[in-house]
Amino acid sequence: AQSKPYYSDYSPTRLLIHKMCTSQYLDLFITIVIGLNVITMSMEHYEQPQELDNALKICNYIFTLIFVLESVFKLVAFGFRRFFKDKLVFKP
Repeated sequence: AQSKPYYSDYSPTRLLIHKMCTSQYLDLFITIVIGLNVITMSMEHYEQPQELDNALKICNYIFTLIFVLESVFKLVAFGFRRFFKDKLVFKP
């Protein structure tokens, strides 16, 4: 007997969020955002212009918002226990 998937009882909205969170496109998007975040963090330098400082601060807020939204969506999609469950098993 096959057991049904853990997400079979989800509401349509939660199923949509789950589908988005398990998509390879979200992983690609987050990878690109991480790369852009690293680039913007590396642009900071001594005696930088005020305009650059303001732009980097805004970029930091945007990246933080994206990462928080990703984690909230994944918490909704997978649930608290499944979100924090460690899938890696280390054997000595």
